[in-house]
Amino acid sequence: MTYAGYPGIATPYLVVEKLGLGDDLGGPEAIAAAVRDVTCKQRVNLVGFKAAIETACQERVAAEVADDLAAYRVQRATRLALAATLP
Repeated sequence: MTYAGYPGIATPYLVVEKLGLGDDLGGPEAIAAAVRDVTCKQRVNLVGFKAAIETACQERVAAEVADDLAAYRVQRATRLALAATLP
């Protein structure tokens, strides 16, 4: 954010707070900050990095619970088969 003209703001997530915009998110200062914020996020590929990190985290969790998920699938199929036999 320093490169975008906002020294002292370490992360784009703190722009509104650090600039003291409060509820005035439609004023000229807020709009100028939003434009610079988007430019900064694009420059560092924030969305791409966040998506990659989120995907990696979800894949890790899925791998950690793969056995539990497989057991759940079998249990669910068994229960549905049993339910289908009920009058």
